[in-house]
Amino acid sequence: VEEFRGSWSTPVLYREGGEERMVLTLPERIVSLKPGTGEEVWSSGGPSKLFYTSPLIADDTIVAMCGYGGPAVAVKTGGTGDVTETHRAWQHPKNPQRVGSGIVVGEHIYILNEPGIAWCLVAKTGEKLWEKRLGSKNSWSSMCLSAGKLYATNMDGDTFVLEVDPTECKIVSENKIGELTRASLAFSGPLVLQRTYKNLYCYEQAK
Repeated sequence: VEEFRGSWSTPVLYREGGEERMVLTLPERIVSLKPGTGEEVWSSGGPSKLFYTSPLIADDTIVAMCGYGGPAVAVKTGGTGDVTETHRAWQHPKNPQRVGSGIVVGEHIYILNEPGIAWCLVAKTGEKLWEKRLGSKNSWSSMCLSAGKLYATNMDGDTFVLEVDPTECKIVSENKIGELTRASLAFSGPLVLQRTYKNLYCYEQAK
């Protein structure tokens, strides 16, 4: 039987109990390792068979969002062995995200999901505080944070600058480039780099 499964996620380093750890999101498992040796510390079931997003670290909670309508799963750190039943904080069975990762600011997760809808979630509970459509196209880009503002780009090349605000979605500005874009923005000091299917652009952030 043919099966489509795999992880295109980027491992993330974090600290747990004063020691460095690496968390990986793999098909059907979230795994925490000692990066120096590869020794497994704990793992949790709950994910589906496909991952694209990177895991998000919110203090003692790790959030993983599967692709293609799979679940979003949160696990509390601090366990050993199989922690599926003891440390899983919350799980949403259906998650519309596919490729782009969210970002944690304080106690909240901000993300632009694949259908082009921005969300703000409480990291420890999974509660959705607000949602708002940004533009009319889908998005594969990750939400970014720079100079105290959130940046999200859709496939039309429209970039939305948002306030970091868990009470409502406040759009500061909208910048249109009119080219197919599936990459995330990159930041270097005051400069913003944007890669489309045709060009590479460099902008300077407004002061």
